[in-house]
Amino acid sequence: MRVIKLLMINFASLALFSCHNCDKLHKEIQLYNEDYKLKDYDFDGDGRIDELYFDFTEGAHCCYMPRILISSSQKTYRYPFLMDGGYEFGVDLSRPNHFNIKDYDSDGLPEIFMEIYTYNHSKNDIPEDVKSVYGIRNNNIIIQYENGKLSVEDFPEYISTEQYFLTKTFSELPVTLIPKERNNKYCYMDEVGRIRILCQLDEADPFSKETALVKIAGKDFFIHTSGKIIRKFDEYTIFIERKFSENGLILAELPGGYLVFLNNEGKEEIVGDYVEARPFSEGLAAVRKKGEKWGYINSNNKWVIKPKFDNAFNFKDAKANVFLNGESIQIDNKGNRIIE
Repeated sequence: MRVIKLLMINFASLALFSCHNCDKLHKEIQLYNEDYKLKDYDFDGDGRIDELYFDFTEGAHCCYMPRILISSSQKTYRYPFLMDGGYEFGVDLSRPNHFNIKDYDSDGLPEIFMEIYTYNHSKNDIPEDVKSVYGIRNNNIIIQYENGKLSVEDFPEYISTEQYFLTKTFSELPVTLIPKERNNKYCYMDEVGRIRILCQLDEADPFSKETALVKIAGKDFFIHTSGKIIRKFDEYTIFIERKFSENGLILAELPGGYLVFLNNEGKEEIVGDYVEARPFSEGLAAVRKKGEKWGYINSNNKWVIKPKFDNAFNFKDAKANVFLNGESIQIDNKGNRIIE
């Protein structure tokens, strides 16, 4: 079993192996299966192959620890994460739920997924010093290159295509998620810069409470901070403004041409015979019914300022611009004309 021994490196003898030799041995033992063997990976996107090794602690089953040399900086990252063994010829891609390498967040660079401190399918506590140094809490982690260096974080439940917003949630998910652009796609990051919802969104708008409007493959969705889909809209739905108002309502034109205000659960909160409408601002929305003038309603769909304007616009600082009998004037939130 010479090929097995090649990867079982005692820590006391690590210094005897050069990185060049480790790379040669590593590739040799992976030749047994082209489907599962580790390929050549460019983790930092500089067009050169980076070097991935695994140090072995000895023993029948445990444990592997990754070591990565990044070509752009010539820096070696040695990690203490213990990954259970059980590989006949050394670490390979035959168990993707345990160890895998692929572009999980669609940013053009491969990431390393590892299940750590799990022995014989039983999860163990992550050592406190590891938690403190790397900021991880879960047994599933991702190692990725960003901002000029390798970073480690808890592995979010990435899912692909239109169905990747499924039922799984992130533990201790931060309240604030921020849309960010990466390689012409959008994702959501938490306040410390960790990706929480995958970078495969065509558009991503700010969350209102726990709901955000996103676009995937030409279709709009309401999603929850957990990643679950709240409501899917067809391609004929048009959002007048792609963000929720301060009262948690968003204006949309549904198929058939009628206007509604949706709440952050995706339900139709305000439905009226409105042919024109503007988003809510400062608690009021300008609307117009067929054959009538413009007026303002509140979130209970009640008239606050009765229809009498030729045109009406959003409130800002308790003032709104309107047209009355062909004249442009300003009104307050009671409908009274402001004389300056």
